[in-house]
Amino acid sequence: ASIEEQQVEDYRKMFLAMGKDIRVILIKLADRLHNMRTLKYLKRDRQIANAKETMELYAPLANRLGLYSLKWELEDLGFKYLYPEEYHELVEGINKKREEATLANDIDALNKLKEKEEGVLAYTDDLVKGNSDQIKARFETLQQTVYSEFGRELPQNEAEKENGRRAKTPRNKDNSATAGGEGREVGRT
Repeated sequence: ASIEEQQVEDYRKMFLAMGKDIRVILIKLADRLHNMRTLKYLKRDRQIANAKETMELYAPLANRLGLYSLKWELEDLGFKYLYPEEYHELVEGINKKREEATLANDIDALNKLKEKEEGVLAYTDDLVKGNSDQIKARFETLQQTVYSEFGRELPQNEAEKENGRRAKTPRNKDNSATAGGEGREVGRT
């Protein structure tokens, strides 16, 4: 018997067994997948023969049984050995597209992060600017209280001296502030 006749006989036995128990075909499909995954260790003529058989018989059978992921992997592996140059071109093209997509996604994510950061910084700046006047006012109020309690004059910075914003308040003998001169007390009793 020739190799082709032997193959036909093997297929006939497989299909007869499949009619009795579906597990037989599942085992055959799993075995073929394993063989395809390890095909690189065989000679080139065996690779081509196994790949053709897989593409013509096993991949369509897996498809008929609804085992789509198994079918796709069998087809991919068969294509790899039947058309190696085209396979490698496709793989390189797919990898390049993945890298571009990943890079584009990373850039989008960074831009979104930058926008969020700018929003947070703007909010913090507004918060700090809005509160700085309040903080300064509270500090000056506390500072004025401390200085008036201990009978000292408030220190002035150069800008305040030039602008005259804070003029010296006339003081009584007991160092309390007066309004408009001697004798009229303001603040302390």
